[in-house]
Amino acid sequence: AVLVYSLIKFLNYNMTKERAVFLLLGIVADTGFLRKANHIDFIALAQLTEYCSVKKIMSLLNKEKDKQERLENLKALLRLKIYQFNDLFVGYTYTGSFGTSVALTIMYAGCDISFAETRKKNNLSLSVRSRKHIEDKIDLAVFCSNLAKKYKKYNATGGGHKTAASLQLILPDKNNLYLEKEIINSFKNKLRTKSKIIKV
Repeated sequence: AVLVYSLIKFLNYNMTKERAVFLLLGIVADTGFLRKANHIDFIALAQLTEYCSVKKIMSLLNKEKDKQERLENLKALLRLKIYQFNDLFVGYTYTGSFGTSVALTIMYAGCDISFAETRKKNNLSLSVRSRKHIEDKIDLAVFCSNLAKKYKKYNATGGGHKTAASLQLILPDKNNLYLEKEIINSFKNKLRTKSKIIKV
């Protein structure tokens, strides 16, 4: 969002209230409600608030989840598997939709890294989130990108940010690909430690 705003300024493009609202929403969301914001983000925020207040933006972002999204989050929590690597908790679950929301819910519930797998008829998507203190140990963008390279035959694409990333694959019917095992083994190799499943 900050990059888009910089381009708008560079091109002297007309700024409207509607555009400012979308840019502010993007900046606040991209920075984890300003928890990861840097000085460039705050400069952009200050300039954009001439068109719309931060209070208004926060109220838009804090809208209550609808019934279906809340149900998917609750179901995903029931399916959650927690793997412990020393002092690191990795959560893996499955959901029918709202993968990003589910991954965030698992992280906020206590996991250091969360995986939410959504599988439709011919595709699979994985939403991944981690806490800020993990980014120096594991870069999720690199992790998902490397994982995608292993699954080129499924037209896999992966990437994102250090603490927020995703993976998408196109699967044939009746495919028996199990990403969970592959991912947990990858963590074992990267962290050079065994894992144990935490029963809840």
